[in-house]
Amino acid sequence: MWHSIGVRMGLGTVRGVALACSILLPVLGCTHSETVASASKASGGGPIDPPLFPVHHDYPAWSAQGLIAYEDNGIVCLDSLSGAYFPDTTLAGLWIVNPSTGDKRRLLPTGTMPAWSRDGTKLAVVVGVDIFTMNADGSELRRLTSGGSNLFPSWNIDATWIAFQRTNSAFPNVWIMRPDGSDKQIAGDEAGEYPCWSPVEPVILHTRSLVGFAAPELYTMDERLHFLNASRITNDGAYDRAPDYSPDARQIAFSSQWRQGTIKPQIWVMNSDGTGVRQLTQGGGRHPSWSPDESKIVYTRYDATVNTEKNGVLWVIDMTTGTESQLTFKWSQRCSTSVADVSWTGVKQKFR
Repeated sequence: MWHSIGVRMGLGTVRGVALACSILLPVLGCTHSETVASASKASGGGPIDPPLFPVHHDYPAWSAQGLIAYEDNGIVCLDSLSGAYFPDTTLAGLWIVNPSTGDKRRLLPTGTMPAWSRDGTKLAVVVGVDIFTMNADGSELRRLTSGGSNLFPSWNIDATWIAFQRTNSAFPNVWIMRPDGSDKQIAGDEAGEYPCWSPVEPVILHTRSLVGFAAPELYTMDERLHFLNASRITNDGAYDRAPDYSPDARQIAFSSQWRQGTIKPQIWVMNSDGTGVRQLTQGGGRHPSWSPDESKIVYTRYDATVNTEKNGVLWVIDMTTGTESQLTFKWSQRCSTSVADVSWTGVKQKFR
């Protein structure tokens, strides 16, 4: 059960459900459950999800004011015998870091998938499986959704709409709603995920999986055309996900796995029409977000086969030089002697 939930939502979100229930129980009305990760590796070209090793920091979002919001999963230890994660959530939550100074602060004791309004005054964030909005300082937390699984919020140009991914049954769809949670409606005529509003026009970039094809590709759909007749941007048979427009909307950064033989997901960039595709990262990456001046991209270093200090945290890549630098660092471990790091070889032997 937890494996299927983890595949749909991501482990950070599953942990967020448990944490949100303990902290926001009067608001969310849910019960606390223990999360156990399944240590398995997909074969035959599928994504590695959930990760074998803990992701400590995830879903970075760079604001127009230069601050980066992200999810911190706290201290997460992996039991080499059971494969279970043991999170210490005392330091977990939604955090903001200034990439220039390294200064950081916690906004909420829970929260994931943050999205900034264009003016940087508001944040939309996922708590559990619902979307909330709040001020940039963490005040005035307001719940917008209920029912189903509601993920990946994204603001439009003038903050009059929020796009998000909603799953009510088997398939996710892109929806839109007003910032107060009203006027919810499906956008488009096909299943879609990872919506991202263009910063310059009423267009939503998103991921679709065609019927009969496993690999998701990137599409755009235009509000002026009632979100119909979507345009396909990628056609490569790879797993293209989590796209993000550059501030001038001329480029798209995205995470792609199994592209040109790359086993682990990497960050790629291309022109907004799908031309000029090039790989940026080498050590694994997902969930890219552009800096305000388009000179850098922040992302999560993601390699499910290793457990190192450099993996599962935020990195920044310089678009001019290609230099990758580590931005955040995981908390010092406080694991018991019965919980230990394990090697990829050991996991393969145990779970093959």
